[in-house]
Amino acid sequence: VNGVSVTSGAASGAIALNVGLNLITITVTAQDGSPRNYNLNLTRNVSTNADLSALVISAGTLNPVFASGTTAYTATVPNAIGTVALTPTAANGTSTITINGVANTSAAASPPLSLNVGANVLTVVVTAQDGVTTNTYTVTVTRSALPTTVAGTSPGGGAVTATLAGPAGCGFDRAAFIGLTGSPNSPPASPGIANYTFAQGLFDVEVGACPASSTVTITLVYPQPFAAGSVYMKYGPTVSNATPHWYVFPGAVINGNTVILTLTDGGAGDDDRIANGRIADPGGVAFMAAVAPGATGIPTLSQWALIFLSLSLLLAGAGSLRMKTFASVRR
Repeated sequence: VNGVSVTSGAASGAIALNVGLNLITITVTAQDGSPRNYNLNLTRNVSTNADLSALVISAGTLNPVFASGTTAYTATVPNAIGTVALTPTAANGTSTITINGVANTSAAASPPLSLNVGANVLTVVVTAQDGVTTNTYTVTVTRSALPTTVAGTSPGGGAVTATLAGPAGCGFDRAAFIGLTGSPNSPPASPGIANYTFAQGLFDVEVGACPASSTVTITLVYPQPFAAGSVYMKYGPTVSNATPHWYVFPGAVINGNTVILTLTDGGAGDDDRIANGRIADPGGVAFMAAVAPGATGIPTLSQWALIFLSLSLLLAGAGSLRMKTFASVRR
C-alpha cells in the first residue's frame, strides 16, 4: 500500500491524509511477479468545527460553567481588577481564534484586556478550518464601581457617614476614620498641632477612578456638632510648601455636625498634587481653645518661675501693707 508491504488480510499502517484529494495505490504482485495496481481516491473534507473545548478567565468566575454549546457568559470582578485575560482552547486544532479582533493562539492566555467600570463585553470568535464556519462566544465582565457612601465609627465615639458626589466613576478607594495617632496612616507627631484637639479624630480618604482634574465634594456627618470656631486641618504639602505640614484647609465648610469638603484632583486638597484621577486627603476637624488658628501661642512659665513670681507678688503686697500702716501711725 503506497509502496509498503502489507500482509494479505491485515490492516495497513496508518496513512496520513491531507485535506482534499488523497491517492492511495494498492499494488498486488502475482506469484509470477506480475503486478496489478488498484487506485483509491480519498477526499478529506476540511473541518467545520468552530467550537471551543475550554474557556478560562483570569479573574472572577464564568457563569454559567463553561460548555462548548453555550456561547454567552458573565463574570464580575472587584473595582481593584483593571484587566483580565482569557484562555480559549479550540475543539479542533485547525481552527483559528480571535479575541476582540486580535488573533490568539489556542490554549494560550490573551494579553491583558482592559476593563472599564461597569459592563465590558469580550468577544471570542472561532473560525473553522473551512474558513467559513464561525462560532462567537461572549464574556460580559462587570467591573464593580467604587462605593460613594461609607459608614464607620468615629475615634471620638458614635457613627459617622461619608458621601461622595462627583463625576461618574469616582468613588472611595479608601475611607477610614482614624485617630490622630496610633493608626498606620496617622500623620507623624508634630509640635505644630499641639494646641489643637481633634474630638472626632481624622478622616483618611483616597478617591479613585475619577477623570483627571475632577472636583468632588464629600459630606461628612458626625454624631455630635463641633464647637464654634472649629476648623478643618489637613496634613500634607501645599503649593507654597512642598514639605508635608499641618494647615487650615479652606475647602471645608463646617456646620453643626456636618462637614462638606471640596477637593480637586491635582489641586486643593489633593496630597499628591498630580491630576491623575486620584485624590488623597487626610485631615480632620480641630478646635484650638487656647490659641486662635494661625496665632502664636502665649508663652507659659516654668514651675520655678511661677514660684518666684508668687513670692515677688507676696513681698510686694507685704511692703504695700507696711507703708499703709506707717502712714496711719503718723496721722
